[in-house]
Amino acid sequence: IKSVRVEGEFLHLSTDVLRNSVIDVVRDGFFNVNVDLIQTTLFSSPWVDEVTVRRVWPDGLVVRVVEKKVIARWGDRGLVSPEADLFFPERVSIPDGLPLFNGPDNTQALILNRYLQINGELVRRGWSVAGVTLDKRWSWSFSLESGIRVLLGRRDVSARILRFSDLAATEIGKRQEDIDVIDMRYTNGFAVRWKSQHENKVESELNNHG
Repeated sequence: IKSVRVEGEFLHLSTDVLRNSVIDVVRDGFFNVNVDLIQTTLFSSPWVDEVTVRRVWPDGLVVRVVEKKVIARWGDRGLVSPEADLFFPERVSIPDGLPLFNGPDNTQALILNRYLQINGELVRRGWSVAGVTLDKRWSWSFSLESGIRVLLGRRDVSARILRFSDLAATEIGKRQEDIDVIDMRYTNGFAVRWKSQHENKVESELNNHG
């Protein structure tokens, strides 16, 4: 093999590095190229999603690489793909500006679905979700780009998301900069904890908290 061409559109991978990795493992003739070895070698990079290898007569290889896409960060150093695959690249290659997911092991798909639900409701109001958390008690919360944290609890989560979108967003939209936490774990209302530490309860008492 005298010619190796790498194809693909990359943000986090290097064409030269990929090509050199292929050259390092291509030692046999045209008909004896070990495609599995090439794929295994390239898949050692956490950013590689798909690899296809094509022989080009008389002495060439075309290697097409698909780079993984990302939708969120996972904890301190992981990333989540749109298909809910979890991978751990070098920290320096982690993009800025992604929402942050936190949760127990193997819950990234669950959290991704919840994020899509929440963000779908709020984006039409001009609000952006900065992160979603599922704690060890399976209680949900999320944070907004404005810094507000919203508590959803364990039960009736979808209904609470809708209520936050329809009611709380209307009530507190103009005072976002003053709000620390919004607690949606009420039967019909919500509570606001202001950054001044004063808590204003819209409902007189907390019913069915959870």
